[in-house]
Amino acid sequence: MDSERISVVVATRDRPSMLQHCLESVRGALRAGDELIVVDSASREPATIRQLADAHDARYLRCDVPGASYARNVGWRAASNGIIAFIDDDVSVRPDWADAVAAALAEDQGLGFVTGRLDLPDPERHFERPVAVFDHDASFDIGPSTDEPYGHGANHAVRRAALEQVRGFDERLGAGQEFRAAEDLDLWDRLIRGGFVGRYVPEVVGYHDQWRRRRHFVGLDWSYGYGGGVRVAKLLRADVRRGLHSTRLFLWDWGAKLFWRHLWYRQVFLAELTVIRMCGVLVGLARGIVIPIEDGHLAPRQPRGGPPRDDRRAGRR
Repeated sequence: MDSERISVVVATRDRPSMLQHCLESVRGALRAGDELIVVDSASREPATIRQLADAHDARYLRCDVPGASYARNVGWRAASNGIIAFIDDDVSVRPDWADAVAAALAEDQGLGFVTGRLDLPDPERHFERPVAVFDHDASFDIGPSTDEPYGHGANHAVRRAALEQVRGFDERLGAGQEFRAAEDLDLWDRLIRGGFVGRYVPEVVGYHDQWRRRRHFVGLDWSYGYGGGVRVAKLLRADVRRGLHSTRLFLWDWGAKLFWRHLWYRQVFLAELTVIRMCGVLVGLARGIVIPIEDGHLAPRQPRGGPPRDDRRAGRR
């Protein structure tokens, strides 16, 4: 296993056109010895996804049940290299992206993970509500005393040893599962508690496709809030100080305070989305606070009328 080479995991479901653009950019950035893995998260047309993977010299893995966190766990566990990078299928990267990831982790062997910059694909175009953009210009370390936000899970990399220590992503969080977001924040929470230090590196550049339209935003903001609330509930039980800080961010800085700002500028639709997200946070907090935690992960759901069982394992190949 080469600790200085990168294995890139791209989890995807039913978005072949976006995946095509993503894989073109990632393949163009990779170096000799780097690895590209496409994890098909229960797509309805797996043959199309496999063809795209083959066309870009990527290893193809299939999961028979959906879940972005589950797919990423399948991907990194099958990877060959010591640095695992995660790119969403609606993200493209700059040609020097892999070099920047490797340099960031090579220059400081104490780093457990790095988060990268996410820019708009077209900075000259106006977007009413940009999604998943994180464009800070200066780098910063990520540790127990670092205030959120840290970056975005659509463009980040983690040392394999760190993933192994915390058992990867919590599979009940993230797109395609019950709690639909915040799997990246939760992963970084557990890495920090495990003693790993991260760093935001603006040279690790990705571009997030702004494909969503107004009709998508209500569900998206509810999901962000709902998953975020469950994540905060986990954090409150593990680290009260950081958990209270995150609660204030979600409900005040990114909640009530932002709501009144939108109203002041007569941005009614954005104000409505903020209320939806806040409601999701409150419901997620109430739901997450009662779920048992097993080794840092939400305990698997227990099916009615039978013993505990985790059906997600059935899709692993």
